[in-house]
Amino acid sequence: MQSPKLLIVEDDEAAIFGYRKYLSSTGYDISTATCLKAAGELIETEQFDGILLDLKLPDGNSIDWIAELRSNFEHLAIIITTGNGEISTAIQAMKYGADNYLTRPLNMPDLEISLQKCLEIESLRKKTRAYKRLTDKNGQRPYFRHK
Repeated sequence: MQSPKLLIVEDDEAAIFGYRKYLSSTGYDISTATCLKAAGELIETEQFDGILLDLKLPDGNSIDWIAELRSNFEHLAIIITTGNGEISTAIQAMKYGADNYLTRPLNMPDLEISLQKCLEIESLRKKTRAYKRLTDKNGQRPYFRHK
């Protein structure tokens, strides 16, 4: 089975180093970006299973990008990381489509569990969408009907 591909968008080099070291050792294929612009370029050219997205980056607030990510890459697991533990910000991130909102300092095993759960949920959503495409209005699967 192929390793899940994760994009880490973080402007703190020490945090990138820590995430990469831990998550690579647990089986993730890691790419990184230090700003929204670079992340946008990467996500347009590569397919990712999940994104670990810092809330505040040098070129903007990530919350503004979540809705766009969700609409263009509906299969993508989105986890926001931040030092900002305000509940209103977490609610806004989730409202726009984030799957989880984690405050720093992050516990790496907890981060891995969150990633696994978010990736599993996105996989189930993908299967559900595929099933719905193959099912007609009466709940029948027209491609598999017996004549």
